[in-house]
Amino acid sequence: GASAYAIMTGRKDKELASRYYEYAKIIGDAEYIEIEKLARKAGRTKSDVLADIKALKEKGVLTEAWLDEQEITETGTE
Repeated sequence: GASAYAIMTGRKDKELASRYYEYAKIIGDAEYIEIEKLARKAGRTKSDVLADIKALKEKGVLTEAWLDEQEITETGTE
């Protein structure tokens, strides 16, 4: 798939793309991760990580990821 950097062009988008790659590195090969755990490992708040994930989904970067009722993300990083 297309890289996050190729899809997103503005400064805020580039910052979001950087966090995308940081999250992907933290998640690694895991099939899922709790948002709270991802936030803790990334040094961000749960609400910030949720906002990033939702923004990445809206921009078509996280096409395979989803959030369940407890807001746990299934990974599908490319």
